[in-house]
Amino acid sequence: MRHERITSFETPTSKAVFQLKTVTRELGTRPLAAYDRGYGNAKFVQQQRTLR
Repeated sequence: MRHERITSFETPTSKAVFQLKTVTRELGTRPLAAYDRGYGNAKFVQQQRTLR
């Protein structure tokens, strides 16, 4: 992944989900990803639950 700034229209969670969706689409499978404790929240889990 590349370093991307978070715009005023995004949150760290929405950016992380976007990046996870992008890499999943490119790989064709969901990768194992590690995040810090800031992403261990319901919004993040709910937004990325549809990834396969």
